[in-house]
Amino acid sequence: MVLNNKKVGFLQISRFQHPQAKDIMTIGRIVIVPEFQGFGIGIKFMNEIANLYREDRIRITTSLKPFMIALNSNKNWRCVRSGRVGKTGKNSIITSSKTVSYNRITATFQYEFNK
Repeated sequence: MVLNNKKVGFLQISRFQHPQAKDIMTIGRIVIVPEFQGFGIGIKFMNEIANLYREDRIRITTSLKPFMIALNSNKNWRCVRSGRVGKTGKNSIITSSKTVSYNRITATFQYEFNK
């Protein structure tokens, strides 16, 4: 993302790899330059990207409490899962305590398109 000819952010979005749910796109990383953080630019950026994928469900998972609070207060994002990540079944991508999110409180939000 560029604002007044200055790079202020970056967002990575990709198709969620799932055998049945073919319509989920996940925001895997969003980075906003520190001097532009705290102004809501990141969420506005995510909203604009989400609108490019209107046929899909757009999701983001985070463990950052300030980001969770900001997403919870935004009318376009709905929390669809929250809690501590633990060990899961053998078919899950989270199979051991070696994952970055293991035992952390995380929340997954889904973008809700204005009808």
